[in-house]
Amino acid sequence: MDKALVDEMNKKGLELAISTLIVIIIGIAVLIGLLIFITKGFGFLKEGTDPLLRASSVGTMRQACELACQGKDSVTFCCNPFMIEDKPTYCKNGSLNLECSYDCSAVVCS
Repeated sequence: MDKALVDEMNKKGLELAISTLIVIIIGIAVLIGLLIFITKGFGFLKEGTDPLLRASSVGTMRQACELACQGKDSVTFCCNPFMIEDKPTYCKNGSLNLECSYDCSAVVCS
């Protein structure tokens, strides 16, 4: 046989072996991932996303309170609670650091 032809055949065999190894490695990684999901469930994903969701809900509440203040919506600002971490939180609460001079002392909540 011609030496160039033999070299060409050897390279194709090597390429096949490398691609097969890559597919096997990917398959093993997928199996390990499935095993982790089966044993631990999706709880560890929830633990990782909870701080992000809490931060976005506080930000959303802060925006809603700012809109209520700007629109002089006394019922929403003074009386309606927003649930943050399963606790009722009101817009008039000082922890939100709102720049609102709205006075809730004259508002009667029903």
